[in-house]
Amino acid sequence: IFSSKEESCCCPFLPGIFEGQVTMAKIGDQVSLSMDAGDLQGMVEGNEMRLSGVWFLDDGHTLSIRASATLTEDGARLYGTSRWILRSGELSCEGTSIFRGSR
Repeated sequence: IFSSKEESCCCPFLPGIFEGQVTMAKIGDQVSLSMDAGDLQGMVEGNEMRLSGVWFLDDGHTLSIRASATLTEDGARLYGTSRWILRSGELSCEGTSIFRGSR
């Protein structure tokens, strides 16, 4: 379980999407991150993670996420950059978050 803090965000619709508690489960090269907003699934190669997911938000928006993250060697810290696309009807926003977390 990690506590994540979003350090910057360029999508005005969803600042703070990577804030809060993150539960990470890893089996072999498969990894899953669970957050309040939803889950991301992906793979780990070395200490690099590639994640993706689709979240359905309360306001009817769909959030498609592709994320990458790096785990430090001791596994106690998580940091990376996440990018996503938010689409609903004619609304579209591309966002980027730089986040960090620790156990």
